Formats: sequence, C-alpha cells, structure tokens
Amino acid sequence: MTSVSRLKSSSRLIGKIKPTVPTKLKGGKLERIGNYLFNIFKDYRAVFDETIQDIKNRPVKASFYGSLLATSIVMLKTNPSEQNFQSEILECSNSLSTVGELIRNPQSDNHVTTLMTAMKDNTMKVRNLKFFTVVLMREYPIHSGLFEANCTYAKPHWTEWHKSIVDIGIFGRWVYLQKAMKDYDVNPDEWLPDGQPKIKTKMLPYD
Repeated sequence: MTSVSRLKSSSRLIGKIKPTVPTKLKGGKLERIGNYLFNIFKDYRAVFDETIQDIKNRPVKASFYGSLLATSIVMLKTNPSEQNFQSEILECSNSLSTVGELIRNPQSDNHVTTLMTAMKDNTMKVRNLKFFTVVLMREYPIHSGLFEANCTYAKPHWTEWHKSIVDIGIFGRWVYLQKAMKDYDVNPDEWLPDGQPKIKTKMLPYD
C-alpha cells in the first residue's frame, strides 16, 4: 500500500467519526461547542482530502513542494547561532596555534586573526534570518559613541552592504570560515608550482 493510499484510508476512517452527546446534555452549551469543533474538523478534513487528491493528480509538483518543505525544515533546525560562530572561531584559532608558523597557511591565519580581532573589538554583527545566519563586519563597535559610527551620511550605502559580509551560516556550518580553514596546515609558499617542496640550503662553514 502506497503512502497516498494509506492517507486516503485514514481519511475515510476519520470521516466515519461522529460526535455523540449524552441525552441530558443535548441542546446545551456543551453540545453547541461540540458541534462547532466538529464543523471545524470537517473543514480540515475536506482540505486534507483535496490535498491527497492533488498529490495523486500531480505527483511531480507534490514532490517538489515536499522537498522544498523538507529542506526548509532542515535549514531551520540546523541554522547556526552567534554563540556557535564564536566557538568555531576559537576552535579554529586553537587549531592554528598547534601548527608551526613556517608551515601554517597564511590565508587561514589572517582570516581567523581578523575574526578574533572583530570579536574582541565588538565590531561583528550577526543577523539571524531563521533559515540562515549572516555575519557582518562593522567599522566601529556596535555601541560606539563616535560621530562617524552614528551619522547616517557617514555609513556605507545600502547597496554596498554585501561587502561587509564576512560569513554565512547555513546547514550547520560556516561557509567562509570552513573555506578559509581548508589546508590550514599547508603553507603554499613552501611548495613549488609543480608540487615539489622548496629546498632551502644552508651555508656551510667552508663556503
């Protein structure tokens, strides 16, 4: 039995349910409330039946909307928080500190250092948009009393807001941070274009 058939059978079974009211309560307030709720139930059942029929008639469309709904639910459930972002920054910083400076990837180091500084100076602004989270970098601290920080005309134009994005959190991960930490323990300057390591010769005493 398919899922649609099971849903239709459940709908028919539910449709057989009829409210019963004791004789002594008939015509009273409880009966009116019961009838009102039962009418609402029948309306929902009609919508349910129409939905099942629509799924049967248009399976491709139903699959698309079902996938869209499932994806939206996953995005809501896995949307990372500001606390998660700060924890990830600290974890990445600790990972970099275990790697020697000579073999540390400078791009990874610079990216994490910039985020650590922004977190310390309170110049990072996190926007939770339910399905995903955007992290923006401000020029001044959030509660700064400087004129430049509060003057509307001194702020960047709204068309340039995307330039201040430093990361996007979605599906439980931070896109830019994850990209920056790729091969964080590999220094590209230590390798030749053909993939061979650079050989550094030391001057001998008799040279």
